[in-house]
Amino acid sequence: MFKMKNISLLLIKPEALKKTDQIKKFLIKRNYKIMLEENYKNWTTVMKKIYIEFPKEELNIFIQGYKKGLWKNKFKILILKNIGGNTIEKLKKDEGNFIKYQKNKENTLRAKFGLPKKYNKQFINKNRNTIFTYNGFHCPKNKEELKHHLKLFNLEVTSFNKRLTYLKLPSPVITISNFFLYSSSCSSTFSFKNPILISLL
Repeated sequence: MFKMKNISLLLIKPEALKKTDQIKKFLIKRNYKIMLEENYKNWTTVMKKIYIEFPKEELNIFIQGYKKGLWKNKFKILILKNIGGNTIEKLKKDEGNFIKYQKNKENTLRAKFGLPKKYNKQFINKNRNTIFTYNGFHCPKNKEELKHHLKLFNLEVTSFNKRLTYLKLPSPVITISNFFLYSSSCSSTFSFKNPILISLL
């Protein structure tokens, strides 16, 4: 059982990891408290558990971008609390749009620390045109997603006397069975016949 009063989770992807200090300063200025910071490895393996809505050949395009990039295969998880409340909603807004940050002027995490359009990867066949962006961040959009993200990364959150205590469980194992399908936070999918944006998270 997770008690998640006014917290959220921010995943810093490999392409933004070197800017962690700047990212934390940005968050502190936005009234976030960093309650927990955890480092993880094997991002390109974890991706397969997160972005399970994509066919293998599409996802491989996205993964190859990481393998060919100059970033290490590491990522970071921050557990955050906004002192003004509504942390999940505020963090989702401060995260920024998954692709519009590349052309719109916005004061968001992705606009400041995500990579520009030239790094985008594209998958095209007769039915689909999928654009993958290396936007640097991912966070849950509601409490249910937060709960499953915590479980995915083997983090347990309990509350005692109105103080939050975070416990890192031993021997984390990530399996598809403990992650539910969510829309992608890194891509858009279009149909050539009917160009409808599928994912906007």
